[in-house]
Amino acid sequence: MNIYEYTVMNVVMAFEEKDLNIIDEHLMKIAYKVADDFTKDQIDVSLITSITMDIMPGIIHIEAGPHDWQFDLDGYYIGNGLFNDVTVELVGMV
Repeated sequence: MNIYEYTVMNVVMAFEEKDLNIIDEHLMKIAYKVADDFTKDQIDVSLITSITMDIMPGIIHIEAGPHDWQFDLDGYYIGNGLFNDVTVELVGMV
């Protein structure tokens, strides 16, 4: 198994951890893009096992150490680092 295949497998495992057990072509687009970046940009392979995924309204967020990717729900890449300078303020309920 090469780095590309190992990355795809770990992204799919991150999907399954969030109970996305039906992996369709949209989710596979995401796995392939992340794997492409790992091989093309020579991202540290030790980060492959730390790949996590979160689903937000309209966005699928993939993270591996300091690297992150955002995709729309159709699997199209929309950017990275979108949440670097985001702060959350909790407002008390009256």
